[in-house]
Amino acid sequence: MDHGEYLAMFLDESRENVGRITEGLLRLEQDPTDRETVNDLFRAAHTLKGMSATMGFGRLAELTHELESALDPVRQGKTTLRPEDVDVLFRATDRMEAMLRDIEGGGSGEAPIDDLVAALRSLGGGPGDGPAAAGAPPSAGKTPAGALPDDYDVYHREIIRQALAEGLGVYRVEVVLRPDALLPGARAYVVYRALEALGEIVHSHPPVKELEEGQFDRSFVLTVVSAEPEAAVRRAVEGVADVETVAVTALNAASGAAAHGAADLGAREVAPGPSASAETPGATASVETYADYEPHHRSAIREALRQGRRAVRLEVVLVPGVLLKGARAYVVYQTAAGFGEVIHTAPPADRLEDGDFEDAFVLTLLTDAAPDTVACAVRGISEIRDVRAIELGAPPVQGAGPAAGSAAGRAERSAAGQTKPPSAGQAEPPAPSAPAAGRPTAGDRTAPAGRKAPAKVIRVDAERLDKLMNLFSELVIARGRLELIARELGHRDLADIVEHMSRTGSELQSLILAIRMVSVEHVFQRFPRMVRDVARELGKSVRLVIRGEETELDRTVVDEIGEPLVHLLRNAVDHGLESEAERKAAGKPPEGTIELVAYPSGNHVYIEVKDDGRGIDREKVLKKAIDRGLVRPEQAASMPDSAVFQLLFQPGFSTSDVVTDLSGRGVGLDVVKSRIESLGGRVDVFSKRGAGTLFRLQLPLSLSILYAMLVDIGGETYALPIADLVETLGIPPEAVRTVHRQPVIDLRGAVVPLLDGRRFFRTDAPPFLADDGAVRRPEGGGGVLFVAVVKKNDRLAGLIVDRFLGQQEIVLKSLGAYLKAVRTFLGATILGDGRVALVVEPAVFFEPLALAEPAGSGR
Repeated sequence: MDHGEYLAMFLDESRENVGRITEGLLRLEQDPTDRETVNDLFRAAHTLKGMSATMGFGRLAELTHELESALDPVRQGKTTLRPEDVDVLFRATDRMEAMLRDIEGGGSGEAPIDDLVAALRSLGGGPGDGPAAAGAPPSAGKTPAGALPDDYDVYHREIIRQALAEGLGVYRVEVVLRPDALLPGARAYVVYRALEALGEIVHSHPPVKELEEGQFDRSFVLTVVSAEPEAAVRRAVEGVADVETVAVTALNAASGAAAHGAADLGAREVAPGPSASAETPGATASVETYADYEPHHRSAIREALRQGRRAVRLEVVLVPGVLLKGARAYVVYQTAAGFGEVIHTAPPADRLEDGDFEDAFVLTLLTDAAPDTVACAVRGISEIRDVRAIELGAPPVQGAGPAAGSAAGRAERSAAGQTKPPSAGQAEPPAPSAPAAGRPTAGDRTAPAGRKAPAKVIRVDAERLDKLMNLFSELVIARGRLELIARELGHRDLADIVEHMSRTGSELQSLILAIRMVSVEHVFQRFPRMVRDVARELGKSVRLVIRGEETELDRTVVDEIGEPLVHLLRNAVDHGLESEAERKAAGKPPEGTIELVAYPSGNHVYIEVKDDGRGIDREKVLKKAIDRGLVRPEQAASMPDSAVFQLLFQPGFSTSDVVTDLSGRGVGLDVVKSRIESLGGRVDVFSKRGAGTLFRLQLPLSLSILYAMLVDIGGETYALPIADLVETLGIPPEAVRTVHRQPVIDLRGAVVPLLDGRRFFRTDAPPFLADDGAVRRPEGGGGVLFVAVVKKNDRLAGLIVDRFLGQQEIVLKSLGAYLKAVRTFLGATILGDGRVALVVEPAVFFEPLALAEPAGSGR
């Protein structure tokens, strides 16, 4: 299987898990006693560690393991996190993100982590930070009765006592490798993983890093807490190649007694069949039992058994509804291949890679390891519901084949293409392995009755979605052409077909747009950490409340809103919220609150950033604006608050008196406005002195297909987005007045400046508005002027056009890289008759107008 095939999946899942770790640390900082958060954090870290190790990114796996170990005292309830501890843990997550970025860029994910490892171990939870000197491990036979070995410090002794009190087994595993063992560090790592699959390793001598680097003299000691019996622990280590001896001591700190057990692997005779011990939980079967083996498979199995090796049939059942089944099968395949040679899969390997199977599959492995060891390693992989290891080569079991309900039976039927999917909530339970008496196995975990099967979800490359949208755009253009032809011909049957195509096309459009929609959650989830860091830097106490993160936007829009929101949130923490002393003096709680809210409304989505801080100082803003020449002093008193607050978005405008790392340069809000308006949105500001400030972003649901009003200006067709169009008018020329040399009309009490479309777009037709103020009466249309009233923030402007051609759904096409600096147009579209129409950016109409006053409130 190709290792790089699942790199994208690995990166996606790893980022999700790093995000879960970050969120868990933030919650844990607020409530260190939250047990559920601690467990969720550990699950995320464990998954990230396992996936990193499987993909071969050892440094990332090591750093994640150290983070787990550093948090172990918190999980044990022995300590709580201090703010400086959380800072260290966040530094670790930052380093993980840097490693993932390096991997995404084609690197190996290597980064210096020694500083973080030392810092994490200083928190008291790292493995191997006991005081014992490096060297040969103490022998189990030298452990005094009634006492734990001397190489455990007080912390490890307490963990062991607590585990024993909870009824778990604690085993001290002393391993000696063969003198000629190659890569002793790799062998030690395999032993470590085999034991980790059985429980939790709480102590290592020498430390884990020295083990992985092979810095030990053949022998080492691991202490594992597990619910498995001693025999299973011993078998897990015995199955590792190059292990000479293993001694397992079941510790009993309560009574002071210690049971010792040792096995000399050098003298162990490997039999082709299963062990005769009654403790063996794995099943056995003859190779002849299964019909899915070809003759060459059976021959390979018999030859391996003749050479003293083992043949293990692994029947694996995934959790129903698991995402990316092919990737999970790949991880299982790689894990099994680490123990030997995979000679057979059912279904075939290519179908496994493609995820073309139901919830079960089979691998057959030739190995020197015990079946239990392989099964435990596979069972430790996430999203695995059950694993059954069957050792081949024993006398045949009764029956001609696997049970109908077993994993093998389902896998074989799936391979033959005869499996019918179970009904939702009625997944067939796997056939359980034969457990030891009185002890449940992983196969006992079953779904609750009547549980609804999870939704089937696939991940699709964003470029494919863009291509799908482009292809559909061509269909929309062709649909418009057909509609025009149908009207011109007046053919009834053709009109009916076109109408049916239009309805189907509309449904298809809605579906494609829905597929492109993604929630804003993955943008919002990065902000709690950022707000925390900024607040700590400023010495403020801040609570961030996020609502509506399930709100969906077009993927293109979501990709662009991150930077504007960063500026707004930093602005809220720095400028908006007061210090704790100021808030107490104002009668407010010491902790400031910032709300980040998203919600849909009509064809738009609104995102609000609100704080309960000091509000905007109107007079200070006006003073800065007057000093910079943005506002005349006589205008200042009559300007409404909304117009004053819009001054904050002027390039280089800042009310900060001191330039810091966070503010004072006047670039933050300028970026916000330019970025949001480039998406076809707008920004509104509302503020009350002493009560707080609200920034509201209005964003379009989609940027690809929009509704527009087509207008004729001087013989050319232009498209005005309906979202920016307030209304259309037909007025007599006498209604036009001139104020300060600016033509205007009175629209229900609001003074609306007029712009001549023919003059603005430099057409060959004579303008409607002459230089001397005279108004040219149109030749047709009853002699009235047609005016499209557009809006920008709280300002109105009227564009005089030749005529209105009607509303139409259009596909927005980019003008290309060479014309990206043209601000007058959002793009272009192809009309039904094949002509190209430019889509106008209405904001440009306000630049040539001398708008001394915003539109009044009469609207």
